[in-house]
Amino acid sequence: MEFRTERLKGGILITPEEIQLISGYDKDVAQKEFDYIRQALQTGSNDLMVKQYCDFRGLDYKEVVSFINPIREHCSYPWIADDVSDEFFLKRIGF
Repeated sequence: MEFRTERLKGGILITPEEIQLISGYDKDVAQKEFDYIRQALQTGSNDLMVKQYCDFRGLDYKEVVSFINPIREHCSYPWIADDVSDEFFLKRIGF
């Protein structure tokens, strides 16, 4: 049986806010992590791809995609919930 990799939704780039959700870091530390990885990889860009982040941190790309896809589908800005009582959103970020 062949398994297909889930396609990343919403583009290939990762945001500091998504790093915050994945890592559990606070906002400032997540931003520093984002900047540090970009500098270490010498991307020459202000952007960081999800795959680059996963490879650098030794994270399983498929697991990260499975984690952030529902968040990206749920709201365009996953770090700002429209309804803080939204059970789905709160479960995805570990509350």
